[in-house]
Amino acid sequence: MNKFFRPPDTEISERLLVKPLPEAGLYQWLKIENNVPGSAASGSLQQLAERVRPSPDVELILLLPAGEVSLRSLPVSDAERKLYRQMLPYALEESLVENTEDLHFAYLPLTDARMGVVLVRRVVLQALLDDFSAHGLGVDVITPETLLLPWSTEQQTWILQGDQLVARTGPCAGFITSLDSLAMVAGLPDADGTAPGDKLLLMVEQGADGDRAAQAIASVNPELDCEQQSLENLLVWQAELLPDAPMTLLQGDFRPPLRWRQYWRAWRPVAYACLAALVMNYVVLVYHYNSARQAAEALEAEKVTLAREAIPVGKIRSPERQMRAAMAQLSNSGPTRFGAMLARVGPALGGESGYTVRTINYDSDGGSLKLEVRARNFQHIEKLRNTLKSSGLQAELLSSSAQSQGVMARLELTEVGR
Repeated sequence: MNKFFRPPDTEISERLLVKPLPEAGLYQWLKIENNVPGSAASGSLQQLAERVRPSPDVELILLLPAGEVSLRSLPVSDAERKLYRQMLPYALEESLVENTEDLHFAYLPLTDARMGVVLVRRVVLQALLDDFSAHGLGVDVITPETLLLPWSTEQQTWILQGDQLVARTGPCAGFITSLDSLAMVAGLPDADGTAPGDKLLLMVEQGADGDRAAQAIASVNPELDCEQQSLENLLVWQAELLPDAPMTLLQGDFRPPLRWRQYWRAWRPVAYACLAALVMNYVVLVYHYNSARQAAEALEAEKVTLAREAIPVGKIRSPERQMRAAMAQLSNSGPTRFGAMLARVGPALGGESGYTVRTINYDSDGGSLKLEVRARNFQHIEKLRNTLKSSGLQAELLSSSAQSQGVMARLELTEVGR
């Protein structure tokens, strides 16, 4: 999941290996760049936070001292592997001094149908995480220091630090003891002690008495083939042994969350570019929408104007539908005498000024033309009727009324002989 959400070009390029020192509140650390360890430094967490810049491409690995963990391995069948997190704590309960609720269980799959179990007190793990978090440092991996020691079926590795021995005796087994208690601790069943003929690599840190340790080991197992090597700096040696994916105690409830703040720094330019593109697209969309709406309103107004010219009387509710209906009516009515009658009416009206035509309605069924005409007086109306009669049209006065501006008359015109 962490890899999935990592921003582009933020692969781990630097690892920071941190180890608590025996002195309270002090730590030792070094940077590993391109798998090459740098020089070790030490100080408080505040000093570490001042020198280290949190970044998604920097992985912080904390080594947990051997005295804080207990290593076990248990046989697990194929059917039990699906339920090992629920089963193994109860399988170990009788051999534990503390309550299982106070312990954190981390698991390491092993070969030969066995499962490695690393136990640590929850308060210890939580205190470390809270301390690092208080200084703005996110811990990506917490791994037991013992499991960094090389081990094979032919050779074990022990470390001598002062008067203390840290031993790894199996894939997930080991112990920590003083030289005086070596004989007792190495003989415990959980220690998975060495068998005759095994080889042992004893790494001696500067200032430790390697000869005394060799004598103590020989007193426990005289046939053990013990080889000594001196260490100038233990943390540098451990950094060289650090695998690409070390076992981590941050499992279950202690699984680290995604470092969103650090990832956001890398994703921020991409997010801003996407946001700007989204805003620009929205502005363009609104502009085109408003332009299209205005064009639609102008087109609708033009339709209404054209419909009003074709249909001067009545309401225009649906211009297209009403114009189609009028066109269909004209198409179905067949040839009419409207044009011929209008050609006769025109000269009669235009021969003398003073006439105003209000409406013209043609009845194709009856072949009649109805006019609503305004004239100066009734004599003017009669003169129009006589003029129309001379042009071959019969003009019947349907109604007339006097108005302030003259006389309004309605005439029905028909062709003589029809």
